[in-house]
Amino acid sequence: MLGDGGQLQQALLNLLLNAEQAMRSRTTRRITVGAHYLADADAIELFIADTGHGIPDENLRRIFDPFFTTREVGEGTGLGLSICYGIVRDHGGQILVDSRVEQGTTFRVLLPARSEGAEVLHVLVAHHEPTERDYVAAALTGWGHSVTAAESGEDARVRLVGGSFDVAFLDQSLIGGNRGGWIGRTASGEATPVIDMTEASGHGGVAPPFELTALKAALRGLTKEYV
Repeated sequence: MLGDGGQLQQALLNLLLNAEQAMRSRTTRRITVGAHYLADADAIELFIADTGHGIPDENLRRIFDPFFTTREVGEGTGLGLSICYGIVRDHGGQILVDSRVEQGTTFRVLLPARSEGAEVLHVLVAHHEPTERDYVAAALTGWGHSVTAAESGEDARVRLVGGSFDVAFLDQSLIGGNRGGWIGRTASGEATPVIDMTEASGHGGVAPPFELTALKAALRGLTKEYV
């Protein structure tokens, strides 16, 4: 995989420090760190597991929020996990957590894997939410594809019609009723395959919140010749 070594080191160090702090009052203190490849997501998974006090369910939904912390005043800013989340998202990855109170917590970081010799696709990404657009673009870039991100509906239309894209990840809400004006062509002259990124996307599309497994499955299903 390709990434910013300094940023990824910061993210993993924050997770390790959290694990150490969660175990300070525990009799058994063990941190397990590992990595392996996930074929369905075409990603490298890094995991950090501890035997700490665990995270209650009511806090799991908030742990990545900026300034959220359960520590005493002066023991933390509540920014560590938020920073981790931002770094991982900027790399087109995901950060997941599984926790059991009084048993421990496992954080999993999934980062797109880049296979040597894999086909490089020219991909257009357009979504009405910039954060979602940039995340999908980062994931596709992480897999080694050449990505163009459109900043508006008109920008997407002009790029799609005027370019030669192998695939377009497209939020259909940008099209409106002018579907005919959005037909792009591949280098071979065929209509550009489109992966729908609309909220209520059906078969063959993906809906937010976007995950690596779903993005990869949609790409494989539409471009089997590239797998």
